Amino acid sequence: MGLIGLFTGKDFGYLTGVSGDLSGAVLDALRRGLFAYLAAAAFAVIVLLATILCFLSVKNMQKIIAGLSCAGAVVSVAALILIPNANDPVFAVHKGFGLLVSVVAFAAVATANLLLDKKGVPVVYAEGMEERAKLYKELKAGKLDLDKLPQPIVETAETRKIDEEIAQEQEDYRKAHEKEAK
Repeated sequence: MGLIGLFTGKDFGYLTGVSGDLSGAVLDALRRGLFAYLAAAAFAVIVLLATILCFLSVKNMQKIIAGLSCAGAVVSVAALILIPNANDPVFAVHKGFGLLVSVVAFAAVATANLLLDKKGVPVVYAEGMEERAKLYKELKAGKLDLDKLPQPIVETAETRKIDEEIAQEQEDYRKAHEKEAK
């Protein structure tokens, strides 16, 4: 929120417009700290986007997100170090707690993703899904002909239940017509 306020308010204009020996060292340190602060915000956005798009690479995304989170934590610590606490005659700078929260948040995201990468996520497929995926790959590669596939393609408990219902309805239909014929 402070970063948005910095750019939407007049503070950023003051930072770029103030010069002189009075505040030179403090302004230089503050500018370096703000660049690190901007980098931490950029890493936060990139980690969020990578988390949203994690379905693209299930095997590698935890490592990527953990690496980005570690980089974000390092940049947040750098911003904490670089942003000075200053009471200058021209302006005053005070650090808030937001950067500490971002360091903890980046560390938590990195830890969670490293644990996911180490232990993995057990993937449980529904009955027949592995066979369907195998057949799809073979069909896409041209090894199978679509017209020659059996119906149902893969027999599962659901398809067996449907087949049993169809057989029961056919049997009921035959019995009803046999009674009418007699």
